[in-house]
Amino acid sequence: MLKEFFSNKIHINDLVDGRFCIQKDLLDNHTKQNQLLVIDCSGDPYNGLAHWFYNEILKLEYHSDFLILTSDLNDLSGQNDKIKYYPYCFLLLKKDHAPHPTTVVQNPTRHHKISCLNYRSRPHRIENFIKARKTPWFDQMLFSFHKFCANEEKQPPTGSSFADENILTEFLEIHPTLPVRADGDNFTFHPAYTNTYINFVTETSVNPNELFISEKSFKPLLAGQFGIWLGTPGLVSYLRSIGFDVFDDYIDHKYDNEPDWHVRLDMIHRQIEQLLDLDFEKIFIATSSRRLYNQQHFYSDALYQSLTNHLQEK
Repeated sequence: MLKEFFSNKIHINDLVDGRFCIQKDLLDNHTKQNQLLVIDCSGDPYNGLAHWFYNEILKLEYHSDFLILTSDLNDLSGQNDKIKYYPYCFLLLKKDHAPHPTTVVQNPTRHHKISCLNYRSRPHRIENFIKARKTPWFDQMLFSFHKFCANEEKQPPTGSSFADENILTEFLEIHPTLPVRADGDNFTFHPAYTNTYINFVTETSVNPNELFISEKSFKPLLAGQFGIWLGTPGLVSYLRSIGFDVFDDYIDHKYDNEPDWHVRLDMIHRQIEQLLDLDFEKIFIATSSRRLYNQQHFYSDALYQSLTNHLQEK
Protein backbone atom coordinates (compact mmCIF):
# COMPACT_ATOMS: atom_id res chain seq x y z
CA MET A 1 0.00 0.00 0.00
CA LEU A 2 2.88 2.39 0.72
CA LYS A 3 4.05 2.16 -2.90
CA GLU A 4 0.53 3.02 -3.99
CA PHE A 5 0.59 6.14 -1.83
CA PHE A 6 3.81 7.25 -3.50
CA SER A 7 2.55 6.70 -7.05
CA ASN A 8 -1.12 7.69 -6.85
CA LYS A 9 -1.15 10.71 -4.53
CA ILE A 10 -2.92 13.85 -5.67
CA HIS A 11 -2.44 17.03 -3.67
CA ILE A 12 -5.49 18.64 -2.09
CA ASN A 13 -4.84 21.88 -4.01
CA ASP A 14 -5.46 20.00 -7.26
CA LEU A 15 -9.02 19.23 -6.19
CA VAL A 16 -10.20 22.67 -5.05
CA ASP A 17 -10.93 25.99 -6.70
CA GLY A 18 -9.76 29.49 -5.73
CA ARG A 19 -12.28 29.61 -2.88
CA PHE A 20 -10.99 26.27 -1.59
CA CYS A 21 -14.18 24.44 -2.53
CA ILE A 22 -13.92 20.86 -3.74
CA GLN A 23 -14.60 20.44 -7.45
CA LYS A 24 -16.63 17.27 -8.04
CA ASP A 25 -15.52 17.03 -11.67
CA LEU A 26 -11.88 16.95 -10.58
CA LEU A 27 -12.65 14.18 -8.13
CA ASP A 28 -14.45 12.18 -10.81
CA ASN A 29 -11.74 12.77 -13.39
CA HIS A 30 -9.01 11.49 -11.11
CA THR A 31 -11.10 8.51 -10.08
CA LYS A 32 -11.26 7.39 -13.72
CA GLN A 33 -7.47 7.31 -13.81
CA ASN A 34 -6.80 5.50 -10.53
CA GLN A 35 -8.69 2.80 -8.71
CA LEU A 36 -7.96 4.36 -5.33
CA LEU A 37 -8.08 8.14 -4.92
CA VAL A 38 -5.31 9.13 -2.47
CA ILE A 39 -5.72 12.75 -1.40
CA ASP A 40 -2.57 14.25 0.09
CA CYS A 41 -3.13 16.71 2.94
CA SER A 42 0.08 15.64 4.68
CA GLY A 43 1.96 18.80 3.77
CA ASP A 44 -0.77 20.97 5.32
CA PRO A 45 -1.92 19.34 8.57
CA TYR A 46 -3.24 22.47 10.23
CA ASN A 47 -6.61 23.05 11.82
CA GLY A 48 -8.06 19.65 10.98
CA LEU A 49 -7.74 20.03 7.21
CA ALA A 50 -7.94 16.29 6.51
CA HIS A 51 -11.12 15.91 8.56
CA TRP A 52 -12.66 18.95 6.89
CA PHE A 53 -11.89 17.44 3.47
CA TYR A 54 -13.37 14.10 4.53
CA ASN A 55 -16.65 15.74 5.60
CA GLU A 56 -16.81 17.77 2.39
CA ILE A 57 -16.42 14.63 0.29
CA LEU A 58 -19.27 13.00 2.21
CA LYS A 59 -21.47 15.99 1.45
CA LEU A 60 -20.79 15.48 -2.25
CA GLU A 61 -22.00 11.86 -1.92
CA TYR A 62 -18.78 10.65 -3.45
CA HIS A 63 -18.96 6.85 -3.48
CA SER A 64 -15.62 5.79 -4.98
CA ASP A 65 -12.81 4.43 -2.83
CA PHE A 66 -10.56 7.11 -1.35
CA LEU A 67 -7.99 7.75 1.38
CA ILE A 68 -6.84 11.05 2.87
CA LEU A 69 -3.24 11.43 4.04
CA THR A 70 -2.46 13.70 6.99
CA SER A 71 0.61 14.62 9.03
CA ASP A 72 -1.40 14.90 12.25
CA LEU A 73 -0.11 12.10 14.46
CA ASN A 74 -3.41 12.00 16.31
CA ASP A 75 -4.79 10.15 13.29
CA LEU A 76 -2.57 7.17 14.07
CA SER A 77 -5.39 6.10 16.38
CA GLY A 78 -7.20 4.71 13.34
CA GLN A 79 -10.61 6.00 14.43
CA ASN A 80 -11.35 6.96 10.83
CA ASP A 81 -10.15 4.32 8.36
CA LYS A 82 -10.34 6.86 5.51
CA ILE A 83 -7.75 9.15 7.12
CA LYS A 84 -4.21 7.83 7.41
CA TYR A 85 -1.16 9.34 9.06
CA TYR A 86 1.56 9.79 6.44
CA PRO A 87 5.05 10.90 7.63
CA TYR A 88 5.52 13.31 4.75
CA CYS A 89 8.28 15.43 6.32
CA PHE A 90 10.25 12.46 7.61
CA LEU A 91 10.17 10.73 4.22
CA LEU A 92 11.09 13.93 2.38
CA LEU A 93 14.09 14.61 4.63
CA LYS A 94 15.22 10.99 4.49
CA LYS A 95 15.03 11.04 0.69
CA ASP A 96 16.79 14.36 0.14
CA HIS A 97 19.70 14.10 2.61
CA ALA A 98 22.34 11.44 2.98
CA PRO A 99 23.99 10.91 6.40
CA HIS A 100 27.21 12.76 7.22
CA PRO A 101 28.38 11.07 10.44
CA THR A 102 31.65 12.98 10.75
CA THR A 103 29.79 16.27 11.17
CA VAL A 104 28.18 14.87 14.31
CA VAL A 105 31.32 13.97 16.23
CA GLN A 106 33.72 16.61 14.93
CA ASN A 107 34.10 20.28 15.82
CA PRO A 108 33.29 20.29 19.56
CA THR A 109 34.38 23.94 19.72
CA ARG A 110 31.49 25.98 18.34
CA HIS A 111 30.90 29.70 18.03
CA HIS A 112 27.33 29.83 19.38
CA LYS A 113 25.66 27.82 22.09
CA ILE A 114 22.21 28.08 20.52
CA SER A 115 20.62 28.83 17.16
CA CYS A 116 17.05 29.65 16.12
CA LEU A 117 16.04 30.02 12.47
CA ASN A 118 12.73 31.64 11.51
CA TYR A 119 11.19 32.34 8.15
CA ARG A 120 7.43 32.58 7.81
CA SER A 121 5.86 35.04 10.25
CA ARG A 122 3.74 32.73 12.38
CA PRO A 123 2.41 34.19 15.65
CA HIS A 124 4.52 31.99 17.95
CA ARG A 125 7.67 32.89 16.03
CA ILE A 126 6.84 36.58 16.25
CA GLU A 127 6.24 36.37 20.00
CA ASN A 128 9.42 34.37 20.48
CA PHE A 129 11.40 36.99 18.55
CA ILE A 130 10.01 39.98 20.41
CA LYS A 131 10.43 38.36 23.83
CA ALA A 132 13.85 36.86 23.13
CA ARG A 133 15.39 40.08 21.85
CA LYS A 134 14.74 41.64 25.28
CA THR A 135 16.69 38.95 27.13
CA PRO A 136 20.37 39.26 28.10
CA TRP A 137 21.19 36.11 26.12
CA PHE A 138 19.71 37.11 22.76
CA ASP A 139 23.02 38.41 21.43
CA GLN A 140 24.63 35.07 22.26
CA MET A 141 22.24 33.26 19.93
CA LEU A 142 22.57 32.70 16.19
CA PHE A 143 19.11 34.02 15.35
CA SER A 144 17.42 34.77 12.05
CA PHE A 145 14.03 36.10 11.00
CA HIS A 146 13.20 36.89 7.38
CA LYS A 147 10.66 38.65 5.28
CA PHE A 148 8.97 36.51 2.67
CA CYS A 149 10.43 36.12 -0.79
CA ALA A 150 8.86 38.12 -3.60
CA ASN A 151 6.65 35.28 -4.81
CA GLU A 152 5.01 34.78 -1.44
CA GLU A 153 2.68 36.79 0.73
CA LYS A 154 4.73 39.62 2.20
CA GLN A 155 2.70 40.70 5.21
CA PRO A 156 2.79 38.94 8.59
CA PRO A 157 -0.50 37.88 10.22
CA THR A 158 -2.50 40.63 11.88
CA GLY A 159 -5.54 38.84 13.34
CA SER A 160 -3.83 36.25 15.52
CA SER A 161 -3.69 35.94 19.28
CA PHE A 162 -0.61 37.13 21.15
CA ALA A 163 0.16 37.21 24.86
CA ASP A 164 0.27 41.00 24.60
CA GLU A 165 -1.18 43.11 21.79
CA ASN A 166 1.97 45.24 21.85
CA ILE A 167 3.96 42.27 20.56
CA LEU A 168 2.44 42.51 17.11
CA THR A 169 2.74 46.29 17.05
CA GLU A 170 6.42 46.06 17.86
CA PHE A 171 7.00 43.36 15.24
CA LEU A 172 5.24 45.33 12.50
CA GLU A 173 7.60 48.21 13.18
CA ILE A 174 10.60 45.90 12.85
CA HIS A 175 9.29 43.86 9.92
CA PRO A 176 10.34 46.26 7.09
CA THR A 177 13.95 46.07 8.30
CA LEU A 178 14.13 42.26 8.20
CA PRO A 179 16.20 40.76 5.39
CA VAL A 180 14.75 38.73 2.55
CA ARG A 181 16.20 35.23 2.67
CA ALA A 182 18.36 34.71 -0.39
CA ASP A 183 19.40 31.14 0.36
CA GLY A 184 18.05 28.08 2.12
CA ASP A 185 18.91 26.58 5.49
CA ASN A 186 20.55 23.33 4.36
CA PHE A 187 21.60 21.89 7.68
CA THR A 188 24.59 20.13 6.14
CA PHE A 189 26.30 23.50 5.68
CA HIS A 190 24.36 26.14 7.60
CA PRO A 191 26.20 27.42 10.72
CA ALA A 192 22.98 27.15 12.71
CA TYR A 193 23.56 23.38 12.51
CA THR A 194 27.32 23.09 12.11
CA ASN A 195 28.54 25.81 14.50
CA THR A 196 26.07 25.73 17.40
CA TYR A 197 25.38 23.21 20.16
CA ILE A 198 21.63 23.64 20.70
CA ASN A 199 19.00 24.16 18.02
CA PHE A 200 15.86 25.97 19.19
CA VAL A 201 13.20 24.83 16.71
CA THR A 202 10.14 27.01 16.20
CA GLU A 203 7.85 24.50 14.55
CA THR A 204 5.14 25.22 12.00
CA SER A 205 2.27 24.66 14.44
CA VAL A 206 1.73 25.09 18.17
CA ASN A 207 -1.95 24.06 18.02
CA PRO A 208 -2.78 21.89 21.08
CA ASN A 209 -5.44 20.04 19.06
CA GLU A 210 -2.91 18.40 16.73
CA LEU A 211 0.46 16.69 16.94
CA PHE A 212 2.60 17.71 13.98
CA ILE A 213 6.32 17.21 13.36
CA SER A 214 7.94 18.77 10.31
CA GLU A 215 11.46 18.27 8.97
CA LYS A 216 12.56 21.15 11.23
CA SER A 217 12.24 18.97 14.31
CA PHE A 218 14.33 16.14 12.87
CA LYS A 219 17.17 18.34 11.64
CA PRO A 220 18.89 18.98 15.01
CA LEU A 221 18.91 15.24 15.73
CA LEU A 222 20.20 14.53 12.25
CA ALA A 223 22.89 17.21 12.61
CA GLY A 224 24.06 15.82 15.96
CA GLN A 225 22.79 18.75 18.04
CA PHE A 226 20.76 19.13 21.18
CA GLY A 227 17.22 20.28 20.54
CA ILE A 228 14.56 22.46 22.14
CA TRP A 229 11.21 22.46 20.38
CA LEU A 230 8.44 25.05 20.40
CA GLY A 231 5.75 23.04 18.66
CA THR A 232 2.54 21.21 19.41
CA PRO A 233 2.30 19.79 22.95
CA GLY A 234 3.72 16.28 23.15
CA LEU A 235 6.21 16.74 20.29
CA VAL A 236 9.25 15.97 22.48
CA SER A 237 7.47 13.02 24.06
CA TYR A 238 6.78 11.61 20.62
CA LEU A 239 10.40 12.00 19.50
CA ARG A 240 11.42 10.18 22.65
CA SER A 241 8.82 7.45 22.08
CA ILE A 242 10.14 6.63 18.59
CA GLY A 243 13.64 6.13 19.91
CA PHE A 244 15.46 9.47 19.81
CA ASP A 245 17.66 10.65 22.65
CA VAL A 246 16.41 14.11 23.65
CA PHE A 247 19.05 14.44 26.39
CA ASP A 248 16.75 14.71 29.37
CA ASP A 249 19.81 14.61 31.64
CA TYR A 250 20.85 18.04 30.33
CA ILE A 251 17.63 19.68 29.14
CA ASP A 252 14.39 19.96 31.11
CA HIS A 253 11.59 19.35 28.59
CA LYS A 254 8.72 19.92 31.02
CA TYR A 255 7.54 22.68 28.70
CA ASP A 256 6.44 19.96 26.28
CA ASN A 257 3.38 19.19 28.44
CA GLU A 258 2.11 22.78 28.67
CA PRO A 259 -1.01 23.29 26.48
CA ASP A 260 -0.79 27.11 26.39
CA TRP A 261 1.92 28.00 23.88
CA HIS A 262 2.52 31.44 25.42
CA VAL A 263 3.35 29.78 28.75
CA ARG A 264 5.29 27.06 26.94
CA LEU A 265 7.43 29.69 25.22
CA ASP A 266 8.21 31.43 28.53
CA MET A 267 9.20 28.06 30.05
CA ILE A 268 11.56 27.46 27.13
CA HIS A 269 13.17 30.87 27.58
CA ARG A 270 13.81 30.13 31.24
CA GLN A 271 15.34 26.79 30.27
CA ILE A 272 17.61 28.47 27.69
CA GLU A 273 18.84 30.91 30.32
CA GLN A 274 19.89 28.00 32.53
CA LEU A 275 21.49 26.05 29.69
CA LEU A 276 23.74 28.92 28.67
CA ASP A 277 25.64 28.53 31.95
CA LEU A 278 26.73 24.97 31.05
CA ASP A 279 30.02 23.99 29.42
CA PHE A 280 28.64 22.63 26.19
CA GLU A 281 32.00 21.99 24.59
CA LYS A 282 32.68 19.49 27.36
CA ILE A 283 29.14 18.10 27.09
CA PHE A 284 29.46 17.75 23.31
CA ILE A 285 32.56 15.62 23.68
CA ALA A 286 30.93 13.48 26.37
CA THR A 287 27.80 12.86 24.26
CA SER A 288 29.36 12.21 20.85
CA SER A 289 28.23 8.57 20.72
CA ARG A 290 24.68 9.48 21.76
CA ARG A 291 24.45 12.20 19.15
CA LEU A 292 25.79 9.87 16.49
CA TYR A 293 23.16 7.33 17.56
CA ASN A 294 20.39 9.88 16.84
CA GLN A 295 21.63 10.33 13.29
CA GLN A 296 21.97 6.60 12.70
CA HIS A 297 18.54 6.01 14.18
CA PHE A 298 16.98 8.51 11.77
CA TYR A 299 18.24 6.45 8.83
CA SER A 300 17.50 3.06 10.40
CA ASP A 301 15.12 0.51 8.95
CA ALA A 302 13.56 0.20 12.40
CA LEU A 303 12.45 3.84 12.47
CA TYR A 304 11.19 3.69 8.88
CA GLN A 305 9.12 0.64 9.71
CA SER A 306 7.70 2.15 12.89
CA LEU A 307 6.54 5.27 11.02
CA THR A 308 5.11 3.47 7.98
CA ASN A 309 4.03 0.05 9.23
CA HIS A 310 0.38 1.14 9.43
CA LEU A 311 0.54 2.00 5.72
CA GLN A 312 1.96 -1.29 4.53
CA GLU A 313 -0.15 -3.92 2.85
CA LYS A 314 -1.41 -6.54 5.28
